[in-house]
Amino acid sequence: MASPNLLGSRSPDTAPENLPGNLLGSALLHLALFGVILAAGLLARHRGEQWGEHAASAGAIQASIVSALPLPPRQKTLDTGVLTS
Repeated sequence: MASPNLLGSRSPDTAPENLPGNLLGSALLHLALFGVILAAGLLARHRGEQWGEHAASAGAIQASIVSALPLPPRQKTLDTGVLTS
């Protein structure tokens, strides 16, 4: 049984890796993916209907500022020290 190759040295029957070719292939695939995403975004931007109104004040929600919020009263605390469930 052959021992596993833990140090990364190549056996004589494997071809050396082509690092420049691998980097070029990776760069080309990334550029192609970026181009597809960019083209899809440009094509999808011109389709569909616009949401909202063209006028800024049409149907806008208006809010008014208040000085205080009504809060519920504090609950009374029991001094019995016994938990009820």
